[in-house]
Amino acid sequence: MPRFLYWILILAGAAAVVVLSVFGTMLFSKRNDIMNRTAQQQKSGETLSAFDQQVRQAGILACARTFSALGRGLSGNFLYAAQSQWSSNSANDHSIQSLVALKAQAGAPNQQPDAGIVFAAPVGGSCEGQLLRVTPVTGTCDSIAARLSKSGGIAHPFGGLSLVTVPDSAQVMLIPFSDSCVTVTVLRAEG
Repeated sequence: MPRFLYWILILAGAAAVVVLSVFGTMLFSKRNDIMNRTAQQQKSGETLSAFDQQVRQAGILACARTFSALGRGLSGNFLYAAQSQWSSNSANDHSIQSLVALKAQAGAPNQQPDAGIVFAAPVGGSCEGQLLRVTPVTGTCDSIAARLSKSGGIAHPFGGLSLVTVPDSAQVMLIPFSDSCVTVTVLRAEG
């Protein structure tokens, strides 16, 4: 399970990485930090993320860690607003989803807003979740595919578009738009 968190962090920063052309510098050495952060925040009194607060408000235990980890991975170091929905009758037995609006910090190279969705649901005795992030990026889709391929991604055509599968099965679909590219990143997680 920690390897999927590694790729959440990489993909959450993919837009900045592409703009800066320094994909390798975005790798994080501690892959377990995201999953352990909620417990550390509760012990230290540190402010919880919006995703942590929402699972707490809903009374969700089954998917709390997965949902929060995916949310933090999606939002990264961006300013964000998250609006979540869950079952008011038995939240712990049903899915939770969040729409996320992302805005880069002042001074970041890519000032385009991003959007994402985080989703998690209990399945059997575990939890499964997904994130989806849409990021407009300056540069051609071919140049973005080339940079992702240099980092271990495998690019191939997909329905007239380019699809890059990175290790651990995260996928980045590249949609040309004028002189730019829109990246659609998806990642599935279990936990």
